[in-house]
Formats: sequence, structure tokens, C-alpha cells
Amino acid sequence: GLGIKTYSFTGFEGGMLGKITDVGINSRIFDQQSAEDSNQIIASLLALYTKLKAENNLARFEAEKNSYIGKIRKSLSRIDTGFLRVLSESIAEKYTCEKAVFVYAPEGGPPGITAAHIAHNLQWDALMHVQNPPPTQVNSGIFQQQYTGVSNDRKGHFTHALQLEVSAKKGDLLLLFTRDLACAPAKFALLEALHKGMDVFALTTSKTAIGFRNANVLVLDDCAETLFADACQMIGHMLGR
Repeated sequence: GLGIKTYSFTGFEGGMLGKITDVGINSRIFDQQSAEDSNQIIASLLALYTKLKAENNLARFEAEKNSYIGKIRKSLSRIDTGFLRVLSESIAEKYTCEKAVFVYAPEGGPPGITAAHIAHNLQWDALMHVQNPPPTQVNSGIFQQQYTGVSNDRKGHFTHALQLEVSAKKGDLLLLFTRDLACAPAKFALLEALHKGMDVFALTTSKTAIGFRNANVLVLDDCAETLFADACQMIGHMLGR
């Protein structure tokens, strides 16, 4: 081999992945999505530790770790069970009516990865044990060729709105993950969705979100994009259940 040290993040008993890596970090959680959430927090803290070490500032790690965990807890404490109930019922209705669900993070970055992951959960995990599940249409992620292709002809912040313009139909559902619902990419996607007659839900940290009265909005704690993505993943997993 090349002598490269390998690490793994696992749940359950560690599985094969835990056996073949040099260092296995096992959450010992026997629920897959809860283990994913736990390991995501560990990975975020490892990234923070690496950053502080590179800056020769490890003395701040304990305080930064406590701040991160505190903000995660604060965001999760803002979860409205009524919001999740209405959103989950709306998604289930779209499935039975053969309508599409779009999960978008118009600002990209870590929330974009979370949006793609939650779309997968809604497409696969949510229906895995359902007998004779209805056909589903769950869309997420803007591929690089779409970003570059649209940006050649229009400004990049129209990308998600244009995707909805050509792909979405009246009665479809849009779930947005965006820290700032008033930023250009999110705003144009939201306006296009409302113009199309879509049902719109959003997770955000933006206080300006309350201005969009035709969207169902859950406002989380103000936080950096990585932490926001982690919180969205946890809420998305709850939604899939």
C-alpha cells in the first residue's frame, strides 16, 4: 500500500468499514440516520480542530466546540412539530398524487450537499419498507454543467429559478435550505415556485423569512453554513421518518 492512514466513521458495530481502516470512529448507535448525525458532528469538530491546529490556536478548541454544540442544540430546540407534520403530510400527498418534490439549497456549499442527501432519503429511505410504494419524483442538486451553462447565458443566481421554470409544475413542492431567504438565488427560486403555484417550505436562519407569507418557514438559530447544514441534515432525517 501507499502507507496512507485511513479513518472511518461508523454506527452499529462498525461493520466491514470499521475493520479495514486504521482508525475506526464508531458512534455505537444502532440507528443508521442517528449514527449519521452523530458522525457528522464528529466530522465537523475534527475539521474545526484541524483548522485551529493549522492556525496554531488549539487553545480555542474547547470553547469553539462548546459553541458549536450549543448552537446545534439551539437550532434543534426551534423545531416546530407542527411544521414537520404539515411538511411530511404534504410530501406524502405529492407522492400519492404523482407530483414532484424539489429539495434545493440555492446558496450551495455544505447545505447543497445536505439537500442532495435528504432528497435521497425522501426518495429511498422514507419508502423502503412501504409495500407497493407510489412512483416518486424527488429532485435535488444543480450539476456543475448546469451552473456553468446557465451562467454563460444568465447570471448564476438565476440557476435554481430557471430549473424550476423548466421542470416544476403547479402543485409540486419545494423545500429550501438557505441561510438567507432574501439572498438572490433563494429569492428568485422562491418567487418562481410561488409563480408556478408550488407548495413552498423553507429552513433558514434569516429573520427576513417572515416577509414571505405564502411560504411555510422554520427559522433556526443564526449560524455558519457548515453548522446550518448539519442542523438541516438532522431535521431532514426526522422528516424522512
